[in-house]
Amino acid sequence: MLLWLRRLFRRGESRSYDGKVYLVTNYSEYCGTVFEPSYIPIDDSFISKLWRRISDFVPCIWRRGKHGSDSSNEAAADEANRLAFLRGSRRSNLIKTTKYSWITFLPRVLFFQITRIGNLIFLGVSFLQLIDDVSDSNGIPTYLIPVVFVIAVCLGRELASDLARWRNDEKENGRLVHVFRNGELVRMKQRDIRVGDVVKVHAYEYFPSDLVLLNCCDNNGVCNIETKNADGESNVKYKHVVPELAALFQNDEDAAKAQIKIVCEPPTDNVRSFSGVAYYSNDDIQTLQSQRLDCLHRMSSVRGTDLRYTMSSVEATIHKVNLQFDQLLLRGTSMVNTEWAYCVAVYVGNETRLLKGSVGTSKRKSSKLEKIYQHNLFIVLMILVVCVFISALLGVYWLLEVSYEHGYLHVAIGSSGWRTFFVTLGSMLLLLAAMIPVDLIILWELVRMVESKQINWNPTMVSDGKHAVSHSDQLIEDLAHITHIYTDKTGTLTQNVMSLKALGFGNMGLLQNPNWTYDFWDFYSSNDSRMQKILRDFILVAGLCHSVVIRKDNETVVERREDVVLKTVDGVARLLAVQYVPVQYDAASPDELALVTAVAKLGCVFTNRRTITEIDLSLLTPEAQRLILTTEEYALWESAREDGLVPTLRFIIRDAIAFDSIRKCMSVVIEDSCGRLLTLCKGADGVLSQLLQEEQIIDWTTMAEQLNRLATIGLRTLVFAVRELNVAEYELWHSAYNEALLMGEGRDDAISTIVAELECNMKLVGCTGIEDLLQEEVGDVIRDLKEAGIVIWVLTGDKLETALCIGKATNILNDETWNAILTDPDPVSISRELEGHLLNCLGAIKLRNPELDPPQHSTTYSPRTSLNAVPSSGSAEAAPEFSRFCVTVTGDVLQTIYQCRILKQRFFRLAQYANVLIACRMSHKQKFQLTRDNTKFNAHSTSLAIGDGANDVDMILTANVGVGIDGREGHQACQSADFAIAEFRFLRQLLFVHGREALRKNTFLLYFCIFRNFSYTE
Repeated sequence: MLLWLRRLFRRGESRSYDGKVYLVTNYSEYCGTVFEPSYIPIDDSFISKLWRRISDFVPCIWRRGKHGSDSSNEAAADEANRLAFLRGSRRSNLIKTTKYSWITFLPRVLFFQITRIGNLIFLGVSFLQLIDDVSDSNGIPTYLIPVVFVIAVCLGRELASDLARWRNDEKENGRLVHVFRNGELVRMKQRDIRVGDVVKVHAYEYFPSDLVLLNCCDNNGVCNIETKNADGESNVKYKHVVPELAALFQNDEDAAKAQIKIVCEPPTDNVRSFSGVAYYSNDDIQTLQSQRLDCLHRMSSVRGTDLRYTMSSVEATIHKVNLQFDQLLLRGTSMVNTEWAYCVAVYVGNETRLLKGSVGTSKRKSSKLEKIYQHNLFIVLMILVVCVFISALLGVYWLLEVSYEHGYLHVAIGSSGWRTFFVTLGSMLLLLAAMIPVDLIILWELVRMVESKQINWNPTMVSDGKHAVSHSDQLIEDLAHITHIYTDKTGTLTQNVMSLKALGFGNMGLLQNPNWTYDFWDFYSSNDSRMQKILRDFILVAGLCHSVVIRKDNETVVERREDVVLKTVDGVARLLAVQYVPVQYDAASPDELALVTAVAKLGCVFTNRRTITEIDLSLLTPEAQRLILTTEEYALWESAREDGLVPTLRFIIRDAIAFDSIRKCMSVVIEDSCGRLLTLCKGADGVLSQLLQEEQIIDWTTMAEQLNRLATIGLRTLVFAVRELNVAEYELWHSAYNEALLMGEGRDDAISTIVAELECNMKLVGCTGIEDLLQEEVGDVIRDLKEAGIVIWVLTGDKLETALCIGKATNILNDETWNAILTDPDPVSISRELEGHLLNCLGAIKLRNPELDPPQHSTTYSPRTSLNAVPSSGSAEAAPEFSRFCVTVTGDVLQTIYQCRILKQRFFRLAQYANVLIACRMSHKQKFQLTRDNTKFNAHSTSLAIGDGANDVDMILTANVGVGIDGREGHQACQSADFAIAEFRFLRQLLFVHGREALRKNTFLLYFCIFRNFSYTE
C-alpha cells in the first residue's frame, strides 16, 4: 500500500523545487519496519490535485499494529497511526463552523423537531384526522397547522443562525494572503494555504494559520503580535526569530528558493508550548535538492524518536536548530508594529491550536424547568391515554349493551365491537389532543428571547462600557435555582490590578507608603556590605527576570542623542551614557508589571531590549547608580557625566527559562557588565525553598515568617534567589540544555532534569508582597448569596494564608464560621481528619441561632447539621458556638484524596455539610475536577461557575451554568460562558432579579398553557 502511494505521488512529479518547506514528525517503526520513502516533490499537477481532493474525504488511515496485525486499541486512539503525505492529503486551511450542509440541513432539523414528544404526538393526531371514520375535520389534518408553524419557526431560526455562521466562515476563509508558490509571491485565499507553504504577513494582518516565524523586518529579530482576537489581552507580546533561519529568508527572492525541513510535534490544543526542530543547509541549494530527503508529513501522534534520514552524503552540511513557543504564531492573532514577516504554515484548519482546543469542549445544557415540563407533559400524556382508553371501552360496552335498545339510532345488528373500539379510540384522541399545548414551545422561546435582551440592555449592569451578555437563553430560569457557586479569586473576587506593597530582606521588612523609596535607600546607607549586595541582587532579579516588553508608539518620534559608550567587554558595549526617554510597558503577567514598575520608582528603569539577548537598565537616581555600578564604572560615569544623559548598563541574556505551572518559577542566566554569569530566579515560596543552599536554612526560617505575615494581610508573595556560575560550568550546562531541546521522545523530562541542575544551590535574596485589589461590593454580594442559602466554593492558586485572608475580607469567613483546614497530604492524616469532622457534623453541634432556616436544596440534611460542626473537645456545654461550617483544603491534599476512592467519598460527603469551601494552590484541572465531581455527588443541585481567565474555562463549561467576567485576563472565559458580566457585583442582579423573574414568569407561562388547554378540552 505504501509503495503504491509512492508511485502515485511520483506520477505527478515536478522538478520545480522553489520555496518549499518540508515537515515531518518523529517516527521510527511502523508496521514492524522502518519506512524511509524517497523524496516526494511538491507540485500542482493534476494527479496531486486529484489525490488531494480524494484525501479530503477519505483520509489515508491505516490501523495496523506493530507486527502487522489489527489493533483495536490504536484504532480507537485520536487519529492514531495516520500517515499523511506532503502533497497528497495535506489538510486544507478551510474553517467550517456551520452545523449543517445544504444537503443535511432539512433532514437533520426535521428529524430533531419530529422526535420532540409534543410534535410527535400532534403528527400522530394529524394522521388520525386523515381517516374518515374518526376524523372530526372531514379528512383535513387541521392539527398539522400548529405543528407546521412550530417547525417552520424552528427551521427559520436554525437557517438564520447557520447562515450567519456560514457568512463568517466565508469571510474568514476568503481573506487574501501572500503565499510563495512555484517561486513566486502570489495572493490567494486563506482557505488554500497548505502545510509547508511560506507566507508573507504584513503589519496589522491576522495570521491565517499556526505559523513558525522565519524572519521579520526588525533588525533585532523581534516580531510584535497582539492576541486580543484570541484571548482578549490587549498588551503587545513579542516573538523571536531564529538567526540561522533568518539568514535563509532575507528577502522575497531568498524566501522563494530557500528549503528547510521541520520536525514538529503533533497537533494539540496546548497554546502555551511548542517544540520542533528545523533542518537546513548552508551549501548551495541545488546540492540540497539533489539529495533524497524524508518528506513524510507529520503524523497525528508520535510513534517514536529514532529519526532515520537518507542524507549520508551531505550529513556534514545539514544543521539543525531548535524551535520553541517563541517562534509559534497562533491563528487569530495579529502582527503589529512590524512591517513584514516570513512564516511557514505548520498547522492549518481545525488542527490549529485554538480550534483544536475548542472542538468538543462544550456540552448541551438544559434548564430544570424544561425537565419539569417534560415530566408534566408525560403526566398529561398518561392522563390522555387513560381517558381515551376508558372512553373506548365504554363505547364498546354501550354498543353491546345499550345501543340496540334505541331503534332510532339504527345501529346495525352484529356491528363489530373491535371496530367500535378503535373508532372510539381515535375519535376521543382527536377530541382530547388539545390537552397538550403545542404552542408552548414557541411562546417559551419568544419569552426567553425577550428576557435575554433585558439582561443585555440592563443599564445597571454596565461597567466601563461593558454590558452583560446572555449566550444561553435556555438557562435563564436556572439562575434562580443555583445551590452551589464555584468562583475563582484573582480577577473575579479581586480586580487583577497588582501593585507592590511589601518587601522582605532577611529579618527586615518594608511596607509601601508614600515615602517607601526613601526607606528602601535607608537600608543601602546602613554601610552593611551584605545588605548592599542583597539590594543589588533584588533589583537585578526584579528588573531583568521578566518577559515585559516596551510598548512602541508609532505616532511619537523623539530625536535622541547618540549614545556614548563608556565600557566594552569582548567588543560589546556594557556601560553607556544615553538620553532617557520615558517608556510604557506591556506585560502578560500583572505581577511582572508591578515589579518592573516598582523598581523603576527606585530609579532602575528597564528601558530597552535591543536584541533578543540584550536588555538595558538605566539608572536615574544617584542612589541607584552607586548601588548598581561598580567603583570603576561609577568613575567612568562621573568623568562623562552630561546633562540629559543617564548611565545605562547592558546585560546579556544567555538563557531564559519561562515560568510554567510545574516548576512554578522563572529563571534567566545573564552576563553582567563585569562578565559574571548570574542565574536570577523568582517563584513560589514552596518551590524556591527547595532550591536553596543548605546553609540558607536559617535565613529561610526567617523569610518564611515574613511570607506568612505578608500572606495574612492578603498579599500575593514571590521569592527571589540568585546563583553565580563560572564559565566552564555554564558552558557544560548550556550544551546539555541545547541537546535536550532537540530531543524527540522524553524531551520534556530531559529539559526538566537539565533545568533542575541550573536551579539549585541558590542564594536567598528576598521576597515581595503584591496586592490584588478587591472588586467593588464583593463583601455585600457574598453576604447576600450566603443569606440566600447558596454554598460558595472559592478555588484559587494562591497560598493558604492569602486565600484565608481574602476569605475574611470578602465576608466568606467570619467569627461565626468554624474552619476545618486540611493541609497534611498524608493519606492516614487525611482519613483521620475527615472522619473526625464528619463525626462532629453528625453530633457535637451547638448553634447560636437554632431557628435559622437551612438552605432549601437537597444537599441540606437538617437545621442542626447544615449549619455545622465544632471540634468535640470537652463537654458539649463548653463547646464554642458556630452557625456556619467551612472546609479549607490545599491542592496537595486534593491530589492525595483523588488517588483513593474512600477518601474521595468522605471528602465530598463532608463538603455537603459545608456552607463554604476554600481550595488553595489549585491547578485548572483540579478546579474542573472539583466542579464536575461535586455536581455529580449532589445530583439535585444546580451549580454555577464564575471566572475571568483561560484557566477557568473548563470549570465554566462543566457547571450547570457558566458565568464569565470580562476582565483583564482576556475574553476566553466570556466566550465560553453562558452569561458574561463585567464585574462580580453584577452576579447579584443576574441571580436575584433576572433569574428569579425569569423563573416566575416562565413557570406561570408553562402552567397557564397546560391549564388553559385542559379547560379548553373540557
